[in-house]
Amino acid sequence: MSQENVDVVREAYVAFNQAGESNDFASYVRKVWDPDCEYHPVEEYDPIRGHDALIRWNERWFEPWETFHAEVEEVIDAGGAVFSAVSVRARGRESALEVTERMFHVSTVRGDRMLRMLEYSDRAEALEAAGLRD
Repeated sequence: MSQENVDVVREAYVAFNQAGESNDFASYVRKVWDPDCEYHPVEEYDPIRGHDALIRWNERWFEPWETFHAEVEEVIDAGGAVFSAVSVRARGRESALEVTERMFHVSTVRGDRMLRMLEYSDRAEALEAAGLRD
């Protein structure tokens, strides 16, 4: 793994934020994610696999939010994976409730696309999954 993989992950967050603003999740997924992609969000029991499922999941997931933004705080090359810490801010479409949460991702890159992303709410657990120590 290398700086190129770190760059792919950073660019994926930029594209994710743009998709959230434009509601163009199909373009985002097809540009950023490998066709064999797998996303493991903390709130789902089963992983989201493939472009079509990931597009549908993003459309459904973004529906209740008026605004949503992920700010990358940290990205570390972990050899076989990339660890990232992200602060997310969102405001509910109907409730106007504002939410801030810190999430941690362990990503695998294939070529210039995201292949797999595991999501964690606990930093130590994510670091361990990436093969790193706090």
